[in-house]
Amino acid sequence: MPSPLHIAQPTSLKIGFDAKRLLAGSGGLQSYARTLLLTLLKYHPDHQYYLYTPEVKDQRVLAELLAFEQVKLRQPSGLSAAHWRTKSIVKDLINDELNIYHGLSGELPIGINSAGIKAAVTIHDMLWQEFPEDYNFIDRKINDWKLEGAISRANAIISVSESTKQKLNSTDSDTQVKVINPVVAPEFYEAADRHERDFLSAKYGINDPYILAIGNAKGRKYISEFFRAVRPVLGDIDCLLIGQNNGNTNDLKVLSDVAYQDMPAIYRSAIACIYPSLGEGFGLPILESIKSNIPVVVQDSPPMNAFDSPLCLSCEVTNTASGQEAMRRALNLGSESKAIQRPSILELQQYADAYMNTYQELLR
Repeated sequence: MPSPLHIAQPTSLKIGFDAKRLLAGSGGLQSYARTLLLTLLKYHPDHQYYLYTPEVKDQRVLAELLAFEQVKLRQPSGLSAAHWRTKSIVKDLINDELNIYHGLSGELPIGINSAGIKAAVTIHDMLWQEFPEDYNFIDRKINDWKLEGAISRANAIISVSESTKQKLNSTDSDTQVKVINPVVAPEFYEAADRHERDFLSAKYGINDPYILAIGNAKGRKYISEFFRAVRPVLGDIDCLLIGQNNGNTNDLKVLSDVAYQDMPAIYRSAIACIYPSLGEGFGLPILESIKSNIPVVVQDSPPMNAFDSPLCLSCEVTNTASGQEAMRRALNLGSESKAIQRPSILELQQYADAYMNTYQELLR
């Protein structure tokens, strides 16, 4: 008979995820959630994974995940989306007999602690506090409320960077913050196709030499401003922006609907990448650039300057001379002939194991 101090864990866990950003979002939060789910399914296929979302906008990602028999989709019926995700979802979590619920974007529902379900939350950033001009007053207050609630309800708090962890440590929380740095999506670990430039030309009309930018062209991202500052260095080289066309992109070529599977080819075909954001929680495009073996110019502030790679070139992006010098170095590096080095697939397994170990620790 087992000791009461050693209660056996279930061999197959039921793990639920807040999937709103995964299935109805875009950008870094969606990419983070998608990579996490795909790596867990590959390296820990014996568990069941439940996706809870009030709506589905990205049918491609949904189809990709529902191809796995371990994945279940859950949506509200007859309830307002906001109320369901904030509180009423707990009834569904109980009915599904979850062992773990993971808030992937800094939120946990009210009442999850009394439901007997262990809760983990990932905090990506607190940028609305650092860059209030990028957020309206109501959104900032809502984000503060969500963060406070998530921290108070979480049994495990996960940060995507040491920089975010340090900011979280200044909050009132008795729960230790664990850092799990993101990895690039599985597609980046596949071999390069020697015909991928022809593919990009046929599918997206990408022909001319370009530097790459990822994100939107407003506020702290500083993409348009930086491109205009370094344009004298670039000559005839264009800037291709993968992100949203929000009216501030007249000097950029914009692609706003690119499949995840095509992103490695777009990176590898670029001369260099610029990621001049003034503040981030992690800065995934920096890592994607490095893993694609192309130089990337970033702001000389954490976490953007914390990547240990000679391909990560930091500068003061608001200083024209500093930015132009970094851009020159990037162009020189980008023009060098070098073989594409595939990143180690072991990174994906280690990433999945880090999360699964966190989940299992909650049940001990």
